[in-house]
Amino acid sequence: MALPNRIYPLICGCLALVTLLLTSRSSACGVLTHNEIFRRSRYLYSLTSPDDDNTPFHRHQELISKILSNPAYRPAEQAGAFFPDWGYGCFKNDAPSEAAHWPPFLIAAARYLNRKYGPIFVPAASTGSSKDGDDPAALVSNPVWPNGTPLTVDQKEHKEKLIAFIFAAALHQSSDATWHSLKMDNGFIRMVAAFDFAGSYNDAHTVVDTGGDIILANRMDDLSPERDEKSWVSPTWWMPVDDLTEIYTSMGLTVNKLSFRFCFVRGLAAITAEVTAGGLLFETFYAEKSPAMIDFFDEYYLGGMDEMAASAVWCWRNLTEWVAVGAPESSDGWDLCDIFKLIKSRDGGVQPASRHKRWKHDGHNTIASLRETSEDFEAMMDRYQDNIYLDDLPAGAVEMYIQDADSINSAAAAARPPSTPPSKRAGKVGVQSQFPGTFGDPIYVTTGKAFSKFGSYLSIGSHGTAGLAAGKDVHAAQAGSVDLTASAFTESEGQDYVSGGAVYSIDLTELIRSQQLTNAVTLIDTKNMLTRVSSRNQRRSGNATDTTCHVDLKGSAAVFTSASDADDDDFTPPLQPSARFGAATTPLKVNGVTYNVVTAPGASVYNDSSPRIGFVSAGYMDVFLGAARVLRINFADFPGGQQIGEREFGTTVLAADVDGDGVEDVVLGLPFADGDRAGCGVQLAEGEVVVVKVGALLQAATTSCCKNGCTRAMDGVVQRVKLPVEEKRDLACAQSTYEWFGKSLVWMNSSRTLGVGAPGSRKVFFYKWDAPAGEMAYVFAIAAGDDVTKGAGFGGWGLESGVSPAGTEWIAIGVPNDSKAQVGHVRVYTLAAGGREAALVTRVISRKKERFGKFGMVLKSDGQAGLWVASPWAHMERGALWWVNIGAAVDGNSGPKSGVERRKIQTVLVEGKTTVKREVKEVVVEELMGGPEPNCHFGASIAVADIDGDGRPDLVIGIPFHGMPPGDENARFAGAFVVYVRDG
Repeated sequence: MALPNRIYPLICGCLALVTLLLTSRSSACGVLTHNEIFRRSRYLYSLTSPDDDNTPFHRHQELISKILSNPAYRPAEQAGAFFPDWGYGCFKNDAPSEAAHWPPFLIAAARYLNRKYGPIFVPAASTGSSKDGDDPAALVSNPVWPNGTPLTVDQKEHKEKLIAFIFAAALHQSSDATWHSLKMDNGFIRMVAAFDFAGSYNDAHTVVDTGGDIILANRMDDLSPERDEKSWVSPTWWMPVDDLTEIYTSMGLTVNKLSFRFCFVRGLAAITAEVTAGGLLFETFYAEKSPAMIDFFDEYYLGGMDEMAASAVWCWRNLTEWVAVGAPESSDGWDLCDIFKLIKSRDGGVQPASRHKRWKHDGHNTIASLRETSEDFEAMMDRYQDNIYLDDLPAGAVEMYIQDADSINSAAAAARPPSTPPSKRAGKVGVQSQFPGTFGDPIYVTTGKAFSKFGSYLSIGSHGTAGLAAGKDVHAAQAGSVDLTASAFTESEGQDYVSGGAVYSIDLTELIRSQQLTNAVTLIDTKNMLTRVSSRNQRRSGNATDTTCHVDLKGSAAVFTSASDADDDDFTPPLQPSARFGAATTPLKVNGVTYNVVTAPGASVYNDSSPRIGFVSAGYMDVFLGAARVLRINFADFPGGQQIGEREFGTTVLAADVDGDGVEDVVLGLPFADGDRAGCGVQLAEGEVVVVKVGALLQAATTSCCKNGCTRAMDGVVQRVKLPVEEKRDLACAQSTYEWFGKSLVWMNSSRTLGVGAPGSRKVFFYKWDAPAGEMAYVFAIAAGDDVTKGAGFGGWGLESGVSPAGTEWIAIGVPNDSKAQVGHVRVYTLAAGGREAALVTRVISRKKERFGKFGMVLKSDGQAGLWVASPWAHMERGALWWVNIGAAVDGNSGPKSGVERRKIQTVLVEGKTTVKREVKEVVVEELMGGPEPNCHFGASIAVADIDGDGRPDLVIGIPFHGMPPGDENARFAGAFVVYVRDG
């Protein structure tokens, strides 16, 4: 009998009294975060592989994708994304809730589906629904029960909702694994713990689990009402109670249906309250506690939103076959995907030995922590929970919904303080250090491909891509070309290579000429101008065939292993998620020719055969001549300790002639690589830098040896640069972890010095080439000082150098998280003592001093008298841009009209042990421009070049989150870049 809607709140009220006696006050774990991941994964899973050969898997994937994309099934999907957390801290249902977090539950669910419904899909011909000319292999949803009785419309809908529910639950499992760092040393929460919580996993866990939800709710808060972005969160959930209890029974677990219903209500109340509250709790209770959680929420390689969405799709591949044709009898579920293979290999199981149980963290958990920090939120959640009604449906399902949700939402919104939306452009310029010129109309360029984050990384070089494609000689093609390389490092070609990444090249001179002719303000992927390459072979990328030489870096040597023709399928890289081809790019000049270097730090290959190591070697970089790939350099494990992991090869990159031989080398940062210390063992994520003599490799790649596919070793082409030994000498073991040495790189051309940022050390280290020793030698370091915390970002974000108009070489270091409010500032230093010391001369701040504006996150010299400063986080992630007059900042031409204030502070000359008083200027700058739409991350990347040949530097700005706000879910995170050409 259906449970009457009008009496359910009374039952809830009575049960609540019992709950206080039997349970802790805890609830959903990141319910909004899991649902946002599902929104992204659902789209990525729908992409058809470019190699689609109509295999059974692809036919199954197409049918299941239609189920997951059905808007009518949102209530089931959103409930499923919460489901594994349903019982934590509620009527002692921790055990069944824990079981729902692991693959054995999924394989039990798949077997239950096939046992109850028979084959999920059947040939269309067998149902009589196919027509002449239809594909004979076409499949359709099975329209009958195993006994041959036809399914009713409601029964078919129930079956498909159950499938959607199971897929959402599977996503929760894989996301939790990397987000919570389960059996993984460097997952997201462990990284946050290292930077912001003195290594305490429990403290970080308490903040991060709900913090992810608050970040997402805060983003929704900045959207205009007409976009109706919050409407995707359904006020109704669908729960297959009888199905779930039978699945549990098959696993030997018993669940009380009444407690099941009651405990599940908390998830719907939580997600609704979070969305309604929006960013109310963001600044006060979350952002201040963890800058790292905010900075790396989207793109951290192990547990960031991008990785979790990609990994979920990867795990869904096996689940697709389990659901479609039945799970293998020999499988225990742990072969779902490599994430769970690794966990099992490290003593995992249905009840893993060292599982960090989320309901036992000093009495705190998820929504319980929200209740403790905000009485208003607690009251809001209670009001929603008291107004949730349940209806019993056929086949043992339950529909829960919030009665009078609109009136509750309106009351909550009215109680919130009004906010002032940020302007797109700043007001009148008020200081002399402001940008002196003007720009013409902006030109926006986007590929329009969802979730690709086009514009995340920008570089400019004379690549001559269009000329080379037209058959011109390399020197003729490259002469005068101004080619922009724009990264779309999370672009997916198909669900079998999700977040594989791509880069696009465009001649900016041709772009502005086209814009002048057409008077167009926005250009969307005109293929005659944008040239695309990816980590797949050239045939799949639609470009000309080339011959690629493969090189493995081992120790200080390179081994040429083979050559592959681009038409050969053998050139396909391993199918793994999150290769992120295009994470960093740089032009490289070798013997008068400009090449394009593109890195792919992933894919992360989980090593289940070697417990405790974590990863086999991962990452590579490709070298292109125009659109033709000529060299692929793979990063093999270097000799080291047994537990050393070389992770994320090429997270950062630059090209410079570091050894002075006249040929540029490639410098790659590996900030997430583990280090080693005598007597201490592994130092997690200590980081390192690798210098590769790509010029020598390119020369060898033209030999017949490589073309014919032989093995040849070359010594001396790799130089490893590590955290200085003296930096670790006085530290106890495990205290040089998460230094992230190599997180930022800068080349100081005048003094021929390489700067390497290490935010965990709060330092930037400087190296010069030691010719007699034949290696990079450590010279000195710039320290942030005791007033800057480990999480402040010093050395981890903006790092730039240049020469002032008076000829003074300077270094600028951004400190975006300089306080709890994360206002941010930039410190400018000049070299002294023959380039072996640095002195702080200027501190640059934004006049607005915006809370959580993170000023100084991105820095780029304009090559003349200025420094561009950007923050994609300004104005609630809209982004903003500033310009600093380096003449005023460095050369001392300050005065009453310069906008520069003089004051004395202490600074330390690093190599000299004395503290000296030095006059330091403070430059106050006005915002020059802001992002075109909410949450678009305007200013995430900057490139500078003289595009039109007038001798003045023009500007290109990356907007990787462009397209996030529109209601069309498939338009989100497409990304763009915008070109500004000087006209005054």
